[in-house]
Amino acid sequence: MKKLDLRNTDFRVIVGPKLITEIKRKSKEKGGPYLLHKSTQATPTIYYRLLNGGGIHNKYFYQILDFLEIDKKDAEKEIIGLTYNGGKFVYPYLPQLDPLLFRIICHIIGDGSVASKHTCRWIQHKDNSHWLNELIKEKLGFSPTVSKAGSESCDAVTISAYFHRLLKYYLNISVKDIKNYESIKKFHKLPNEYKLQFLFAFIVDEGHIRYGNARSLIISQKEKGVIEEIAIILDSFDFDHSIIRKEVSKKGDIVYRLNIYAEGVEKMYKEIIESMKKYGKYAGLWQKQTLLEEYIHTLKRPKGF
Repeated sequence: MKKLDLRNTDFRVIVGPKLITEIKRKSKEKGGPYLLHKSTQATPTIYYRLLNGGGIHNKYFYQILDFLEIDKKDAEKEIIGLTYNGGKFVYPYLPQLDPLLFRIICHIIGDGSVASKHTCRWIQHKDNSHWLNELIKEKLGFSPTVSKAGSESCDAVTISAYFHRLLKYYLNISVKDIKNYESIKKFHKLPNEYKLQFLFAFIVDEGHIRYGNARSLIISQKEKGVIEEIAIILDSFDFDHSIIRKEVSKKGDIVYRLNIYAEGVEKMYKEIIESMKKYGKYAGLWQKQTLLEEYIHTLKRPKGF
């Protein structure tokens, strides 16, 4: 996953006390905020906003660094938060998009919807919505907004426009196109741990696990192109699966589905366990993890067979 180049974003930068002290010292040597303003677009107001712990547009930030001859890499280590115009929260500065942050974005594809101003919502039964809520809180430091989604049984978890920006700046994908299979094609070039988190997120949202008399792990979707991209990802990990079948749902909709066969499920289960060891419980199948465990248990053979 490529690193984030702040200069090509619209984020506003908030820095810590160590860098503030260095900026004050260098500014004094260079003649103070007035001369800084004469040489850059950073007005004294912008300069003092930065020193007082406020966010300034990244272009002014880098102009200040250039004028004061402060090393950019060292300065970026002192960034303690990002915000953006109109945003009321302070978000973490993440030079790289880790797999779990990427996973949050992926849930827009399954049970998500794009709302106004590039915010998104993840619709889920109220008994299960806490998974995404807790993951966002763990990664950002605060909980997202959760509201009722049309009925008392479902919640809508807000995925803020911060994630829209991560999607745009890391993968060059507009949030309005995220559910398009052409956008998902870009995931094939990502490292395996990112592709796996996309796959696990999609199974949480669009998968069905059964372990009774007829064991099955079925993935279904209305968009054939999306299922075709899922099949390519399954093939890349050698997770054995069926062909894509066209069916009519109970509601009368046309859906496309594929079944991951038992050997494929076993291989995928091993990857899930490794992911959870590395990244924690949020890297698994969430509320469907227990169903998967029961499925795997039915595949075990007694000794002597």
